[in-house]
Amino acid sequence: KAGPTGDVPLTDAGHARAAALAHVLRDAHVTTIFVTDLQRTQQTAAPAAKALNLTPVVAPAADVAGLAAKLAALPAGTTVLVVNHNPNVIQLATAFGAKDVAPMTETEYDRMMILTPRPDGKSVLLTLRYGAAATP
Repeated sequence: KAGPTGDVPLTDAGHARAAALAHVLRDAHVTTIFVTDLQRTQQTAAPAAKALNLTPVVAPAADVAGLAAKLAALPAGTTVLVVNHNPNVIQLATAFGAKDVAPMTETEYDRMMILTPRPDGKSVLLTLRYGAAATP
């Protein structure tokens, strides 16, 4: 992001990471994209949405429970891209059964978490990095 607070746009490095994310996800069979009402999440998802011919669903950043409910209502096997904010991502992963999710710093923009829910309510969490590393 280009500033410390508020609805700030992505930096050039953020736009480059967004392009890298689209490249990584090109064959992932993503069928739904969720973003927040802040422009940096929308800008992050834009290259992937364009490449996949999808229109992102906007979910308010402040309504993590609402987004969790929307995700839970999706059919089993749906592949979803959620572009959200650091504290919310951890809450969402935990809500879907991920254990031992490492905390995210405010400047950590290159982490991708792939969460695969299991029938027992637990989830398998795979953490990857994409694009250039974020600098503190």
